[in-house]
Amino acid sequence: ADGSPTGPAMTLQQLASHDPRAVLSITIQTASGWDGFDGLVDGLEIALRDGRVGKVDLTDGARVTMLPNDVPDEQWPRSNPIDAPPGFGDGGGSWLGPASGKSNVHVGAFEHPDTHETVGALVDLFGASGASLTVGHLASVSYWTKRPRVFFVDQSGVDSGRDWWMTIYTKKTGSNDEGSWYHQRFIGTFANHDLVDRWVRWSTQAGTDDISALTFQHQVSDSVVDGPVYSLSGLGAALRTAGTDGLLSVTFQTASGWGGFEGSLDGLELRLTDGRVGRVDLSRCAAGACGSVARAGERLAAVQCSSGSWGWPLSEGCDAGGYANIVAPAGTGLAKAFMATLPASQAMHDALAAAGDYLLAKTNDFNTSDGYLAVALDEALGVTIYGAHVKAAFYDKLLTGTYTRKNPDSGALEPGHTTESLVTALRARRGTRNIAAWDMGVSLYAAWEMRDHLVAGGGSFLVSSAWTNAALAELNELAAGDWDVIGLAGEVLGFSRAGTLDVDPTDGLHAAAHDLDDLVADLLAYQIPETGAFTWTSLYGAPDDSVVQETAYALLALVEARRAGITGLDDAIDAAAIWLVGFQNQDGGWVYYQTGPEYAEIDAEAVWALVAAGYVP
Repeated sequence: ADGSPTGPAMTLQQLASHDPRAVLSITIQTASGWDGFDGLVDGLEIALRDGRVGKVDLTDGARVTMLPNDVPDEQWPRSNPIDAPPGFGDGGGSWLGPASGKSNVHVGAFEHPDTHETVGALVDLFGASGASLTVGHLASVSYWTKRPRVFFVDQSGVDSGRDWWMTIYTKKTGSNDEGSWYHQRFIGTFANHDLVDRWVRWSTQAGTDDISALTFQHQVSDSVVDGPVYSLSGLGAALRTAGTDGLLSVTFQTASGWGGFEGSLDGLELRLTDGRVGRVDLSRCAAGACGSVARAGERLAAVQCSSGSWGWPLSEGCDAGGYANIVAPAGTGLAKAFMATLPASQAMHDALAAAGDYLLAKTNDFNTSDGYLAVALDEALGVTIYGAHVKAAFYDKLLTGTYTRKNPDSGALEPGHTTESLVTALRARRGTRNIAAWDMGVSLYAAWEMRDHLVAGGGSFLVSSAWTNAALAELNELAAGDWDVIGLAGEVLGFSRAGTLDVDPTDGLHAAAHDLDDLVADLLAYQIPETGAFTWTSLYGAPDDSVVQETAYALLALVEARRAGITGLDDAIDAAAIWLVGFQNQDGGWVYYQTGPEYAEIDAEAVWALVAAGYVP
């Protein structure tokens, strides 16, 4: 009733538990007796648990937020996690073109296949009337893009006209429909889009000196545009005369052959002739939204070879039976995704079991990263067999000098290896010293993972000082160039996991560092401010130098350093995780850089890092 409220005060969460019925309305009100009340109200915001956000600006229209997974047609766009045009930032970033294929961003009104209700952004913005709008109801349409100067695929200049464009689709009439789901489509002018490295607002209203007003032409097929050129109002009038002006969607698109296009899109605005305004803010996926972790786990399970390993790269398939050196990171990432999404799928469980069988079959061909894989498998599957096997068959034999190693190059058996002799052989085999720093840092990490896991289970494990000594020796040899960023990330990961806060390199690229805090600061210097990602080498740091594997390992290292007591890392961790989420492909995998290729271990390292950073459902 209209009287005073009764019952206990409840939080929103308590209210949801108390009364789980569907929400009819959230209403902001004043009382009947408050004539002349001068209180102000604005900025209504409703955030859903799946990450979507709806905002209502009471001065000039409605605003909705779209996430990449709100794009059901073709490929999900990637995220530009930081950059956005004026008025559309709010910390949510914007969208980039997809890694492969094309994207179609529909602001439309479509019939739901199950409920047959009309749904879509037009309805979200304008209510029930959004389902019956005509092209003539549009007073203006505008959107913002930011074109890159260089197309990453071949480092060529981006041609004029390679940009997000707008297409207006009209509703089917049942007579001479030109598409399976629409009557006609009219493509907006974009051949003159030649400005780069700046946000540009393209509008159907009168243009400025360097930005002309958008016009439209009938797109008969994917490759044929014909007929008169219309202004927006002229198009509405022509379609009204023809009786085919029902507005189905205002759509923003890229072309099929533009995979890896890094042009940004945001700030979609529709103004109606009755004065109403609708705006669409294109945002990145928030923590836990878009199913990033689950999709990555399913991807890893789907591309696993029957051997329990994975192909390298994935495009090569399983003809070689998989690669032994990537089972540890690939299996660990899969295990982290599995544990973060419980109850997880049977496919992920079976893939973990297959990776476990691969590990249990090892006798003289262990990788030094197998320790952390064994821990991850034990934890994910609720057993102890994997850790016990790697301890008995690898680490214990190294401590007693009885490990027989199968030489990875000649296949010859080398009996009598100790930890010291093994790391000496491994370091000598690496052709790139920066890669060896990564390997030795990760080897130290794996040994400490084994130690803490087995001790927690009531067992024992001795971490040989040879792992620490080898990691420090390689840290002293790091040099500026290829792989120096991932080399440092591996070192920070290992020493952080070991709790070695006083690590003090005396030579190499980081000789000026005197403790772990200094090394972390050096690693942070490789983070690219414009993206939040990490570069592949200290010699370059432009936005298009952002790469997945270095970002994943840097993120793992920063999370481990934070656990070790290094402070002030939260913002850097969040920025790196946000970029990884936004750069993920729709199928759950990642490409190493803007256009590929895809590697199972990089997919796994990315999802492993996201779980470590807390970006889970």
